This record gives sequence, structure tokens and C-alpha cells, in this order.
Amino acid sequence: MFMHLQEGTTTYAFLKWGKIDPNWILLDMGSSIDVFSNPDRLTGIHKSDESTKIHCNAGIVRVTHKGTLPGYRNAWFNENGITNILSMSNVVAKFPIICNSGLRDRFVVQTPEEHLVFNRIQSGLYYHDIGNRDIVMVSIVAGNREGYTDREYAVTKEAKAGLALVGNPNTKDYINM
Repeated sequence: MFMHLQEGTTTYAFLKWGKIDPNWILLDMGSSIDVFSNPDRLTGIHKSDESTKIHCNAGIVRVTHKGTLPGYRNAWFNENGITNILSMSNVVAKFPIICNSGLRDRFVVQTPEEHLVFNRIQSGLYYHDIGNRDIVMVSIVAGNREGYTDREYAVTKEAKAGLALVGNPNTKDYINM
């Protein structure tokens, strides 16, 4: 039961009744918490010892469950929510983010494993489509490999693996190690 929004040559899917495609993750500058409504995106969903109140268009919603977003951290789980949200401030505290406000108008979150691309739609929201991950990963890997020798590419991969061993510090923390 999806509605479709056509923007140029791209079609975006929204669930009827006000829900956003469950495969989308929104990168939200106005949120201070990470909250997911799609249980397939979190592991180990459980009732938490604590709760939080989310102030949103629906009023105030109390959320009592948490789960783990693999490769990231714990996030709140709201089975009645309309979308999956990552707080920009939480993400930038863990991973570098590149903002391209030019032609492509997107944010790229650089995790140790991959680059997550959050594209902007006409409404101003930035989203990452988990359902389209294979396409994104292939194009990023191919783009990163172009123009480098096999040796340069291997050294870069070794350096990334070394950084992962020490917790992927940001540049300032790495310099102070």
C-alpha cells in the first residue's frame, strides 16, 4: 500500500496513512535521539530499564524499547512510529560526515565498512534507502578504486583496518594518541 512521489527520474515510495518507506533512514538535524519503527533494522529489541518521551507532530510519545543498529549503537524502537531516524548529532559524534550541498545535495556518512549516502528529496528530508544498499555500495567502491594503483589501494585498506583496531578515532583524537 505505497504512494509514489515522482521527482525527476526517481520514484520515492511512501506508505499510505502517513508512514514513510520502512527501508528509509532519515538523517535528522532536529532530533536528539535515534529511533526506529522498522523492527527488521534493529537486533535484540527489548524493554529498556529507562524510557524516553518523543515530542513530535503526534504530540508526546513515550518509548520504552531499545534495540541495536548493527555497526552503530543502540537506538530506541517505536513500533507505532512513522519512520527510522538517526540524529545528526549522534551520527557525527561517531562517524565523519561529508556534506555536498552542490549538484548532488547529499550527506555521506563514512563508516569503517562503507559510505552511507543520504540524498535530499524535494521536501528537504535527507534519507538513506537500505533497500538499495547493494547499488550504493558497488558504486562507492568502484569510485574509490579508480585512479589508484594496486599498491596504493592495498596500503589504504591496511590503514583503515589499523584505525578500526583503535576504535576509528577522529583526526584530533588520532593525533593525540
